[in-house]
Amino acid sequence: MASKIKSVRPRSYLNRDFDSFRAELVEYARTYFSDKITDFSENGMGGLFVEMAAYVGDVMSYYLDHQFNELDIQTAVEPGNIERLVRMSGVKIQGAAPATAKRYRVQLLQQLV
Repeated sequence: MASKIKSVRPRSYLNRDFDSFRAELVEYARTYFSDKITDFSENGMGGLFVEMAAYVGDVMSYYLDHQFNELDIQTAVEPGNIERLVRMSGVKIQGAAPATAKRYRVQLLQQLV
């Protein structure tokens, strides 16, 4: 009996991007600061501040989504986090075995002589 393997998509907890951050920031600025700044175009000073804040929000949203995805064994991609999650689930991970290449090399050299 074949089991179906369900593909797991990374989850997005904010569903935010640069454009949605920018739109909300412009709406907020027009509501509360309409008497101070009226030009929020890309060429204006207000647009510069809005776009910088939207960029920071977009980058922070990306890293927040990445960190939340690293908390689940099915969506984690970083080896350190996968190892930590496996150890937390009770699986014992064996360390590396000692190397014996030097002994074999000496035996090989003795056979050649």
